[in-house]
Amino acid sequence: MDKKKFSRNNLAFNIVSAVLLLILIFSIIVSLIGSNILTEIVNRSYGDAAYAVADMGLTMVNGNHIDRYLKNGESDEEWQETTRQLQTLCDRMQVTMIYVICLDTADYESYTTVFHVVGSDIDDYKPLSLGQVKTYSNDSFKKEFEVLYADDNIENSTLIGAAELHGDKSYITSVHPVRNGSGKITAMLCAQVPVTDMHTRVKYFARIAVAAIVLAALVIIVYTKYIRKNIAGPIGRVSAETKRFAAENTKGEPLDIVSRINEISSLSHSIDEMEEEMLEYIENLTAVTAEKERVSTELSVAKRIQENAVPHIFPAFPERKDFDIYAYMKPAKEVGGDFYNYFLIDDDHLALVMADVSGKGIPAALFMMVTNILIVDRTRLGGTPAEIIEYVNDTVCSNNEAGMFVTVWLGILELSTGKITACNAGHDDPAVYRKGGTFELVKTVHDIAVGAMGGLPYHNCEIQLNKGDKLFLYTDGVPEATDKDMKMLSLGTMVDTLNRHKEETPQKILAGINNGINEFVADAPQFDDITMLCLELKEAEGKNGGMPAEDAL
Repeated sequence: MDKKKFSRNNLAFNIVSAVLLLILIFSIIVSLIGSNILTEIVNRSYGDAAYAVADMGLTMVNGNHIDRYLKNGESDEEWQETTRQLQTLCDRMQVTMIYVICLDTADYESYTTVFHVVGSDIDDYKPLSLGQVKTYSNDSFKKEFEVLYADDNIENSTLIGAAELHGDKSYITSVHPVRNGSGKITAMLCAQVPVTDMHTRVKYFARIAVAAIVLAALVIIVYTKYIRKNIAGPIGRVSAETKRFAAENTKGEPLDIVSRINEISSLSHSIDEMEEEMLEYIENLTAVTAEKERVSTELSVAKRIQENAVPHIFPAFPERKDFDIYAYMKPAKEVGGDFYNYFLIDDDHLALVMADVSGKGIPAALFMMVTNILIVDRTRLGGTPAEIIEYVNDTVCSNNEAGMFVTVWLGILELSTGKITACNAGHDDPAVYRKGGTFELVKTVHDIAVGAMGGLPYHNCEIQLNKGDKLFLYTDGVPEATDKDMKMLSLGTMVDTLNRHKEETPQKILAGINNGINEFVADAPQFDDITMLCLELKEAEGKNGGMPAEDAL
């Protein structure tokens, strides 16, 4: 009983504490927002006042005679009259000071005083005499002076003398360039206005604090009683029943309605249902686990069957020294819809296939197996790639209730001449490397994908390879490899990566592309099947290493 009571009190205490914390945070946010608004209003108000004083003072100073004042000294009658006018303006407008200075534009730190008047009721400042040289220690003033001197389009600048306008000693200064008749800056006029109204922020903060304390007291009184009766107690019953079921795994007494709060009553009802469903789930768990293991085993077998359906031991033709070929396939799931193939039709003709089935998983893998077999069998009977694809398309369409399709690039390479006769059924354009040049995409005619519609004609195209040239085939899983931000690798990046490895063997070129994809994708899951094939028409005999494609890359 004591445990249960402690549990209720503990929950009530935590909820009330959370509410009080929210009140405190809300009070602080309101205070900060109000403080910023008040500061902006004061800043704008006093800034306008400083600007008006500086603007009036600017009409009293003759920018053409600055050098004369410094030369003649305080005996100059015009200087004396201007000083009296500025002093009158300073006293009437109740500003701290008005001063005109000539700056050393080499560093904007040293300046020479031309005029300097101080308000009659100001005891903190003493006016500087004409020609007195001083140094600025305020970096913000030095930067503003430099900006004003550098840009003729800026007519004035307002500077805050204290970083946060705290206290009665704060001030705002408006700075105006003094120009001569030709528009050249000869001095800077500064009007400094004291900021005296910031004490109102203390009253503002005090009111916020009192409101927060009153609201907190009401929360403590009202919420504590309410929470104990309608939240903490019912949740304690639900918690106790949950612990009992976890320990015993047996059906208990129904909780029914434990609170007037709908969510808690719904929770208790859900606990009753959960107990029934959990007991049923435990009974079925063993059967489900066994089924899952069976499916996993079948998928593993299907993966091995698919891998063995395409050539994967390299070198593929160790007795042939006139070409080198390498391929790589990595499904996005256990099995996929991409496939490649290559096989000698006779001693002088090599068939090359790259294809991508719509969709992923087991359906795509089955469609891939059927299409691959049809292409291989029909190619061995002879004919052009277009004739072969027409036959495969009509055969697939005659019994394609699933509505699947496959993009196919089929080429037949005449090894003695390097001429490739190809047919592109909606597939990505290949990339060709010319000896001494770079990899470039070869644009060809695109026919409709196999399986989309029967009875359509297909067309051949030709690509001429010379000794030392290379052909790169791929599926869209390469340029469309996607990182965690859903950005794609792109065809341009793929071609750039190819060109970084253009002088290497087909195996190393595919390894370079694969590494580039892995670096780009990083930790993002593989989005699509990735399949690549690279062929090099050799100039001389070379050595090819023999290993499965998946092990090499």
